[in-house]
Amino acid sequence: MPVLLWLRYDWQSKKDLSDAIAESEALGPLDFRKLLAPAPPAPENGYEEARKATLLLRYSKEKMTEEERTLLADVWESGPGERENVRRIVEANRQALDDLRRGLDRPHIHFSMTVPEKKPLLEMLLPHIGEFREAGRFLSLCAFLEAESGDPSGAVEDAVRIARLGRSLREDATFLISGLISVDLNRMACKAADRALSGGLTVDGECLRRLLSSVGFAPDFGRRCLIGERAMGHDACRWILETGLVKDISRGSDSYDGPALFLVRPYFRQDNAAYLRMLNEDIRNADKAPALSEMSGHRPPLESAGILSAMLRPAHEKARMEFAKARAFADAIRWGIALRLAHEKIGSLPSTLDEVPAECIPDRPLDPFTGKPFVYKPDADGGGFLLYGVGPDRKDDGGALKYDAKGESPDIGIRWKLPPAGK
Repeated sequence: MPVLLWLRYDWQSKKDLSDAIAESEALGPLDFRKLLAPAPPAPENGYEEARKATLLLRYSKEKMTEEERTLLADVWESGPGERENVRRIVEANRQALDDLRRGLDRPHIHFSMTVPEKKPLLEMLLPHIGEFREAGRFLSLCAFLEAESGDPSGAVEDAVRIARLGRSLREDATFLISGLISVDLNRMACKAADRALSGGLTVDGECLRRLLSSVGFAPDFGRRCLIGERAMGHDACRWILETGLVKDISRGSDSYDGPALFLVRPYFRQDNAAYLRMLNEDIRNADKAPALSEMSGHRPPLESAGILSAMLRPAHEKARMEFAKARAFADAIRWGIALRLAHEKIGSLPSTLDEVPAECIPDRPLDPFTGKPFVYKPDADGGGFLLYGVGPDRKDDGGALKYDAKGESPDIGIRWKLPPAGK
């Protein structure tokens, strides 16, 4: 009888996994190699300059004091606390900065996300991610210095470079881990732009248009990240089941019994199936508004076999929340740029967002937490505006943009002054 029960369990696990794979492939590829973008022609690629620069930054960072390393790591969250220290760090790395800017100013930046057949994906991704973060933080230092010294156009250009760095990452390989770093870089770019533009200083219109096209995310960004995450997770499950853990340990050792591990193969299959079903549901709802209700509400139950699903669900929930918050901030910045362009065009602020010319912001993004327009309040004297989304709690706190130590605020948005018309 136990043998018959095991055989039935084994047959059922194969069927469950086969059904889950068929359902998954209808939503996107399960082979992560199909998700990697091909490299563009070498003459258009700024990868070598940018890589050399970020490696130089990493080397020079080892020579910094602990205070300087902390400053470099945290500057994009709170701004430079010691201006002269920031200036010294930038000047000490001037050659790296020049190489980095030259690389990122190329028409295409591609970070060579190729995968040898037997090389684990994370082993390929992680070194690049460290370089991306170093480059983004260093450009943030420069942007903050430029904004404080009265060069907002220079700060905006560096914000564009940071945003393009994040975009190159998510275009090369969209997985949850690369998506989160892309979100991180986009947030750095938005904070640099916010600081440069909030004071009402004049910035070249073309510079603003480059920023408008650089920050933000495609409507299906969350979906593509989760499709990549599902492909990577499925590959790990397949390795455990077919070529890795079970097979290796089943050869026998002092502490494991090979046949006993072979008997739990059906469990691994059902765990893989449960993981795929959870990700499929997440993929269907990834970019829907209101984002918060989809994150915390319509969720599939966890099957008893889904240990992998139970372990990874909190990470997925946190990632989706970060995606929504980053989208809200980026779209608020984009609306702010559109309002500045409209102000230049017509000589005054529009009284509502509906009056912003379509050519200034064709896609008209909505608050991702409500699916409704952002709250827009022009100043009575027409010299500035407040624009915000209501944030994860979906409560309108009147545009409360006070950031705590973790960089969180009740509402998500911007408060900008505008340069005088015609200036």
